[in-house]
Amino acid sequence: MASSDPITSAFRYRPEIDGLRAIAILAVIINHFDKRALPGGFLGVDIFFVISGFVITGSLLARQFDHSTDFYTGFYVRRIKRLWPALIILVAIVGFLICLVNPNPGLSLQTGLASLIGASNLLLYKLQTDYFASSTDLNVFTHTWSLGVEEQFYVVYPFLFWSCGLGRRRQAAATAFVYILAALSLLSLCLYVWLKPDHPDAAFYLMPSRFWEMGLGCLACFWMRNSRRSLVDGHRWLTPLICLLMVGVALVIPPSTSPFATIIAAVSTTILLVSISSNSFLLNFFSTPKLVWVGLLSYSLYLWHWPVLSLSRWTIGIHWWTIPFQLLLIVLIAYGSYRWIEKPLRHATWSRTSWGTFAFGAGASFACAGFLLVLAKPLEGRLFLGSSNRLLDAYLVKPIPNTPICNLFEDPKSVISSGPGCGFSAPAGRPVVYLLGDSHIHQFRSAIASFARSKGAGFVGIWGNACPFPALPSYAFPDNAVKQKCIASQEAVADQMLRRLQPGDLVFIGNYLTAYFTPVSGEVQFERARVDYSRRLRTIAEKFVDKGATVVIYLNAPRFPGLEGMSEGYCYPQWFKSALSPDCRVDARAFLEKRQSDFGWITSWADGKRRIFWDGVDPTTCDGDDCQASHYKDEAHFLDYYAAHIFQRFISAHPHILGNRPRDPRDPKARAQL
Repeated sequence: MASSDPITSAFRYRPEIDGLRAIAILAVIINHFDKRALPGGFLGVDIFFVISGFVITGSLLARQFDHSTDFYTGFYVRRIKRLWPALIILVAIVGFLICLVNPNPGLSLQTGLASLIGASNLLLYKLQTDYFASSTDLNVFTHTWSLGVEEQFYVVYPFLFWSCGLGRRRQAAATAFVYILAALSLLSLCLYVWLKPDHPDAAFYLMPSRFWEMGLGCLACFWMRNSRRSLVDGHRWLTPLICLLMVGVALVIPPSTSPFATIIAAVSTTILLVSISSNSFLLNFFSTPKLVWVGLLSYSLYLWHWPVLSLSRWTIGIHWWTIPFQLLLIVLIAYGSYRWIEKPLRHATWSRTSWGTFAFGAGASFACAGFLLVLAKPLEGRLFLGSSNRLLDAYLVKPIPNTPICNLFEDPKSVISSGPGCGFSAPAGRPVVYLLGDSHIHQFRSAIASFARSKGAGFVGIWGNACPFPALPSYAFPDNAVKQKCIASQEAVADQMLRRLQPGDLVFIGNYLTAYFTPVSGEVQFERARVDYSRRLRTIAEKFVDKGATVVIYLNAPRFPGLEGMSEGYCYPQWFKSALSPDCRVDARAFLEKRQSDFGWITSWADGKRRIFWDGVDPTTCDGDDCQASHYKDEAHFLDYYAAHIFQRFISAHPHILGNRPRDPRDPKARAQL
């Protein structure tokens, strides 16, 4: 049973805290509209973390309980009623809407499901989601990661609070608790600083590396409990002004310096919380009714602004002329959520017992989860309002059953063995089609295997992810164990090919050539590596030709950096899209000039007979000005149907590439099936 306590009477409602919340949410919204407008605006979430720690501690200190059961049930009932209703309504509505405009909404629905149990931050971390990547903007529930961090903090903090004796014997326990909390916060800060350079996703998404921010807010609340003085005596007006200035500076610092900016924002917010009341100007400013009103809406604004912007990116886009309408929509929805969902349900009596409230909350959450599962499975793709991106169904090639293909990293023994290899055998006297290289040739595996089977030829595919054939020069990656394994495996493939290859065979060699030789900090000699690799590629191709084979060298299409991790189908034109996103376009002229400069020798080497050049650039999507990613599955690879189309275009230009030079059936080696 809770009882009043005069010690906590100082922790009455403070409108200036809602004013500070308003600054935080406005910074977040501006950043999410356009990161260039306020590069550090995402730090508004860090300000929220500090405020959350402050407010939750004040709430706990304002109550005293006789039993742990009352303490825990009371705390979690308040959290459920505060957070779940608006979140559940959001997840259900937005989950349905994304299915209308995204042909593959699985990632969004999965994140929405995780958010219902406070685990979306863990999911996004597991998926190695880069919060600052353009693709993140298309997941309508990405922003729920911060709710996950807070909810996980709410699991730990009350138990720490009660186990130290607070809530029963506060005066005796407060000092020990503050020391423990300060130590844990310091450890968390050290973890954050340690993780940030090499494991930024862990530092960003995981609660242990964020505990220190909420811990600062908790410590600020204890300071307010024991002292009504400003942090720096004699400078009551100067301290909060400096802190406000530091917060402002942090908000304009680019993400590249975010560890430094995050610490500035969190520490400055902490000092503001305990000293702002001593400065009449700042107190009046943050208590401005309009600012306080925005702060009261901050939770609903945070919940709804991201889905509005994300759905806009799937449809009409975000332009200067759409921003006023999108802002108005965000405010109207947030106000409706606050007025008719968040506020009334927060203060309503859900049940006569705490367990009844838990049951209502859990039931609503399970119902919402079931709804998302129905959207993800039985209704998958059926709600999509756009046109199918399978416009090239005539070229669609189904995977051939029981047609293995070697992966250098998963099945090295099959690669270097003298046995059948990875593929299907050809009748005696018939040629074999080989596929060699990285994922950029692997994307054509079904089309090439189907072509081989239609010609009565065998097929052998050997590929490695980011592992080109022939082997890269080892000196370019001296300390990279994965690259060294790739190099050794591809050298073994070259040896096997020179032993197996016979007259009439057809060899496709394809790699992401335009990407491997771009200098990266700490890696050197890339120009030399490109020249050496070109020499190796030409030498091995000539050796294959000398063995009587036809060699096709594939030159890759452009990469779209902004699509890394992007949802499949995002760049396909639809009636509800005003224009393709800039992420879906690259400068065609610049790409082709760079490719010609680095690998133009391939086009001059090709003779159109047994030395053939295959251009992955499709004139229908790459005009004179730009290339479009309309048929890409990610930043660099084609959708399957489009890969089949690109291959069909190539075969149409070379109809006699296979079948006009059968093996000599009298040759005993020719009768050996690969």
